[in-house]
Amino acid sequence: KGGVVYGVGYVDHFRVAHKRATTKSQCTEFKGSKYVQSDLTGVFRNVKEDLSKGYTVLFSGTPCQTAGLNAYVGSKLRENLFLADIVCHGVPSPYIWRDYINYLELKHNDKICWVNFRDKNEFGWTAHIETVKFNRNPDFKIANSLYTFLFYEHIMFRDSCASCKYTNLSRPS
Repeated sequence: KGGVVYGVGYVDHFRVAHKRATTKSQCTEFKGSKYVQSDLTGVFRNVKEDLSKGYTVLFSGTPCQTAGLNAYVGSKLRENLFLADIVCHGVPSPYIWRDYINYLELKHNDKICWVNFRDKNEFGWTAHIETVKFNRNPDFKIANSLYTFLFYEHIMFRDSCASCKYTNLSRPS
């Protein structure tokens, strides 16, 4: 209906970041889990600009991100902003993800060309196993649960996540 969607995808070499989409096909990148804090550089400003131009905006993110955006845009522009938060129990730093990508590339002596944090096609809906593909042989997948293990053990979460005030049902989204 001519609106705008903001969700999480990849930029550069699998850096997790919020992106703007105006077509259904652009939104497909937002599907799937990304267990990393996303880069929001310039996104709040862009959302406010879209709202000021009269666009309807859907923004999805963590509860703290939706709360921050809600506070930033103010009540005047809030009418055309739809906020959807994900179930979140903490996020690791993007630097840990970057270092993990580097570790895998060094270990396999190849650049990663594809990432899936929860490969449901390969392992089903209940498994939490990340898979990657490499440039030299993109038909071959490496399945690993090291990153996922560290994530679910809460070993690599940001300190602020331990005292998050949105770990309940009271959320602005």
